[in-house]
Amino acid sequence: MSVENLHEVLHTQSYANDNDIYQQVLPRWEKWYSDWEKTLGFDHQLTLRSLSNLTASLCFAGEWEAVREIHQHMLSTKEKTLGADHPSTESSREL
Repeated sequence: MSVENLHEVLHTQSYANDNDIYQQVLPRWEKWYSDWEKTLGFDHQLTLRSLSNLTASLCFAGEWEAVREIHQHMLSTKEKTLGADHPSTESSREL
C-alpha cells in the first residue's frame, strides 16, 4: 500500500474490514510519528498531528489501553504547547 492511497483506503473500506486495515497501517503511523518526533521534537504541531493519526488508528484497531495512554499524553502536550483554547487542543479534549 502506497502513502498516496493510504487515505483513500482508510476511508473507503467497510467497517467490517477496518480492524484489519488499521492493524496493517499501525506500523506506518508509528514510524511516521517516531520520525517526526526525532526530527521536530515531541511538541511540534506536525508531531502532534501524527500522534493524533496514530491514536485514531489504534482506536479503530481496538487498542483501547494504548489509546488512553497516548491520548492523555497528546492532550497534555497540546495544552502546554498550543494552549488550552487552541482548536486542536479542544478537539482532542472532546474525544
